[in-house]
Amino acid sequence: MSTTAARTTRNGDAPSIVIIGGGIAGLSAGIFAQANGLQATILEKHTLLGGECTGWDRKGYHIDGCIHWLLGTKEGTPMNDLWRSVGALDGVEIYHPETFLTYEHESGTVPTPSRSSSRPSGNSAASTTRSTSPST
Repeated sequence: MSTTAARTTRNGDAPSIVIIGGGIAGLSAGIFAQANGLQATILEKHTLLGGECTGWDRKGYHIDGCIHWLLGTKEGTPMNDLWRSVGALDGVEIYHPETFLTYEHESGTVPTPSRSSSRPSGNSAASTTRSTSPST
């Protein structure tokens, strides 16, 4: 992240911005704004932050809204760099399965290889995450 010196307004306060939306983009913008000396306020209409990357518990089950499939898990890609710079992958083990999806039908099953196993040079979009920190 940038180490830009904090700027101040005429009254001596740090400049401030308002960010609409607490999804990946909004949260990342807030992190980078504060790292560059701005006061950031993030407004989110939902009670939970995370946007499409949200999970919740209902009737004894954990519903994973996104993180079972995470874009940017391959080292050196722009999305992986973003995840790492904002700390989103701290304490998370990335697991690249050989099969991402299996179709079951009357004649048998058909595995669908993950992109990581069929295109090793591409961005691995077919990855799962396993948190190494205690779940709450």
